[in-house]
Amino acid sequence: MFGGNSNSSSSGGGDRVLNNNETLTRLTHMMMTEPPPPPPQPPLLPPQAVAGGVGDTERVPMWSQQETRDLIAIRGGLEGDFTVAKRNKSLWEVVAARMKGLGYRRTPEQCKCKWKNLISRYKVIGCFSVFR
Repeated sequence: MFGGNSNSSSSGGGDRVLNNNETLTRLTHMMMTEPPPPPPQPPLLPPQAVAGGVGDTERVPMWSQQETRDLIAIRGGLEGDFTVAKRNKSLWEVVAARMKGLGYRRTPEQCKCKWKNLISRYKVIGCFSVFR
């Protein structure tokens, strides 16, 4: 799922999960330890401005670097749950609720989409080659 060395596929699923967990841990650590420039915090949106809400005409603001880091930390903390869950809709609801607790207004769908985009972009730029 996250890349890794070629012998993990021949060793069975247990090694792949270990490699994925190690990769996620390294990715989370790396993204959380890089010094970020102080980004402006996006304003909290009224409920009708959140995507999928009533009056879905406004564009949702971009994710700040800090908001992205918080998403990574929250999602990384739930990695074990995501690994064993067959359906993860309720887990994304937990992620969104924890984001809300930090002052962000993101839906579970937005959190999931952002996570998938982060993983995709990270694979494309080849940063996983660092872990091989």
